[in-house]
Amino acid sequence: MPDILIRDVPGPVLEVLKNRAKQHGRSLQQELAMILREAARRSPPRSAAEVADAIRARLAQTGRDFGDSAEEQRHDRSR
Repeated sequence: MPDILIRDVPGPVLEVLKNRAKQHGRSLQQELAMILREAARRSPPRSAAEVADAIRARLAQTGRDFGDSAEEQRHDRSR
């Protein structure tokens, strides 16, 4: 397996990582490898448009009609 070298890790960050490794009963190297594996498994961050599309899709599945907010605002202003 290839090696990775990370330079200039701030002391407080290193201490947190060492403590985390100790809590999990792992060496620092094992803990860092686990953190990297978990990060690699996560899906890439989605754009705001993708998040909005997902919300719209979930709302559409409810069968409710949420109307057109622009039309509702025009109606409110005309009162």
